[in-house]
Amino acid sequence: MNKLFILPDFHDEEKQTIGRYLNIFLISAFGLLVLLIFYRLFSHEDMTTSASIMIMGLALMMIVLRVVLQYGRVRLTSFLLIAVTWVGLAFQAYNSDGIHDVTVVGFIVTIILATFMLGWRYSLPF
Repeated sequence: MNKLFILPDFHDEEKQTIGRYLNIFLISAFGLLVLLIFYRLFSHEDMTTSASIMIMGLALMMIVLRVVLQYGRVRLTSFLLIAVTWVGLAFQAYNSDGIHDVTVVGFIVTIILATFMLGWRYSLPF
């Protein structure tokens, strides 16, 4: 059970720090997405809508990213996490008639995450 939550030693201080934050973020995001899925199930919402499928896909992606992180691919995991978050927010903006309050904050947080995890050069495209 501990192997699910503890990362191996990466022998690089920066990589270890970013990996630790990524681990916390991925596990937290997965937990929140699972709670959202259960909420939607118990409130008898249609689970075949595009939003529900996107939420389940994001939860699955968090598991995949956690496995990639376990193998020591911190930069790849960071990039994929930022890209998936960006695509999810863009999908949300597309489905809800444009960018509104929550989506704007989400895009800003995604840019800040990209800067922290990948460096300022990688945050420019986002």
